[in-house]
Amino acid sequence: MLKALRPLATLVEGAIDRIGGLTAWIALVMIGLVATNVILRYSFSFGSVWAQELEWHLLAALILLGMAHALQRGENVRVDLFYTRYSPRTKRVVDVISALLLITVSLLFIWLSLGYVEQSRSISEASPDPGGIPCAGW
Repeated sequence: MLKALRPLATLVEGAIDRIGGLTAWIALVMIGLVATNVILRYSFSFGSVWAQELEWHLLAALILLGMAHALQRGENVRVDLFYTRYSPRTKRVVDVISALLLITVSLLFIWLSLGYVEQSRSISEASPDPGGIPCAGW
């Protein structure tokens, strides 16, 4: 059974690697955007609400997409003080339980947010700030 799942695992891991590359580009764009906003604000007293809101959207994408890449590579945050002393079997158990909890919490957040997303879509909600990001028209 495990041999049958290996091609699927390879496909998923390849997709996560490509997402990790995309995340690196998002981080680079975000760094450039933040630096530009700071320079414009403090050097020329010019600010853009649209650009500041774009920073938040890029940060959300960076966190959500980067999380999968970090988890795949084992670079997620955990209490290594205890984890390093565990046997390989115990580490696997901790990793599986952590993954299941992460999936459960993620699915709960998605389920609880669907009503808010539908409400936002139904009223074509956009930024309330003047000069903010307009509605995407979905």
